[in-house]
Amino acid sequence: MPELYEILSNPIAIGIYIALAIGGSIYKSISRQLRRKKELQLMSDSLGFSYDDKQTKKVSELLDSSSM
Repeated sequence: MPELYEILSNPIAIGIYIALAIGGSIYKSISRQLRRKKELQLMSDSLGFSYDDKQTKKVSELLDSSSM
C-alpha cells in the first residue's frame, strides 16, 4: 500500500484532498447548525413556547391564572 506522502505528491491528489477537506468542514458546520436548531425547537416545545419565542395558548393561560 502506498504511503500517504507518495499519494499526496501527485498534484491531482492534493487538489482532491483539499476539496474533500473543505467539503467536509462545510458539511460539518451546516449539520451542527441544523442539529442545534432542532434541539432549540425541542426545548422550546417542552417549555410551552414556539420556536420564534411567542407564547403558546397554554403558557398564556398559565400566566393569566397565576397573576390573579
